[in-house]
Amino acid sequence: MTAAPLRYFAYGSNLNAGGLLRWCRSTNRPNALPRRGTPAFLPNTAVVFPQYSIFRGGGVLGWRKRVGYALPGALFEITESGLATLDLKEGTPEVYRWKITGVLLPEGSSARAVVYNLPSTRPSVPVPPAFGYLGIVVAGLKGYGHSVIRLLAAAQGTDDAQNVPLFCSGTLMLGEALHGVMCSLGAWFLGDAEAHGLLAGLGDFPGFQPGGGQIIRGQLFEFSGPGAALYLLDRLEGFHDFGVPQSLCWRGLLCAQACGGNCMAWAYIIVQGEGPVIESGDWRNRKKSDRAGGKR
Repeated sequence: MTAAPLRYFAYGSNLNAGGLLRWCRSTNRPNALPRRGTPAFLPNTAVVFPQYSIFRGGGVLGWRKRVGYALPGALFEITESGLATLDLKEGTPEVYRWKITGVLLPEGSSARAVVYNLPSTRPSVPVPPAFGYLGIVVAGLKGYGHSVIRLLAAAQGTDDAQNVPLFCSGTLMLGEALHGVMCSLGAWFLGDAEAHGLLAGLGDFPGFQPGGGQIIRGQLFEFSGPGAALYLLDRLEGFHDFGVPQSLCWRGLLCAQACGGNCMAWAYIIVQGEGPVIESGDWRNRKKSDRAGGKR
């Protein structure tokens, strides 16, 4: 049996291809990541600077769990020898340690990957990073088209208000059956939006799958407290958490198009249930024939 290929998720200095290559050459090691990665996100996590590094002259990156946030980075194919090189660079296991966990791709799919983190990511006071180190990470993130707003806020020891919005295409929309739940969670309407995918009628609610040929019409919402709101919506939608099987839906990321341009957004993606395709791509403009379907 052929072993599954190793994947690695980078979110810090290893996103900077030039910096990584220089380090590999200085230690007489082959390039650990010779091929460009794919933009990806670590779900329900936020970036922090919890620990001082003598080598970097300031705080270095780690991450901590935070529901509703998504840590940007890139997903790479990596060999066993490449992982050994990264272990050496990251000071494993004394400084950084790694585990295999789920990461999300922008089109709604997911993958399992090696992710490094510091043993302690909850300092009482964040450690400001050195300007040079921060610049390396900023350049790496921008090279993959990611925003650096949250990174810069963490570097300053502050939080930012830039939450990942939620793309709704069914009963949570304005005027629909479960929109009262959104109101009770303090959601505010950002505007109409569209995403590529497939929308099926499952009786009293639709099932959304990204990446199809349809244009799905929905709405974008944001929450002042996304962690608490998404925790409750996850349970309403039958999502048991990342990596936990037997969910009705799971919460993935997709690219939504709105009047202000494109943005990454959460969306609940159907796992269980089949039904007729809603040809209009709009739950609010469905035909009677679209309404029959699978079981919740």
